[in-house]
Amino acid sequence: MFDYQGWTFNANGRTRVARVELDGDGDGTINRYRLTLGPAQSGLCIKVASQEEAAKRLETEVEKLLGPEW
Repeated sequence: MFDYQGWTFNANGRTRVARVELDGDGDGTINRYRLTLGPAQSGLCIKVASQEEAAKRLETEVEKLLGPEW
């Protein structure tokens, strides 16, 4: 059985919520995210070592969809 958490991050006046499958102390795999007033993606497999890394990786994913000026 896997443990999941919703990690919430704020950037550019928007909230990003990531569903993370926990692997150990503070690390996990992002399976999906949603952005308020914006897109959502599922079916992801982004390994992260911390919430700080998750925030950076999600920023990259959002920029791929909306461009650097999102």
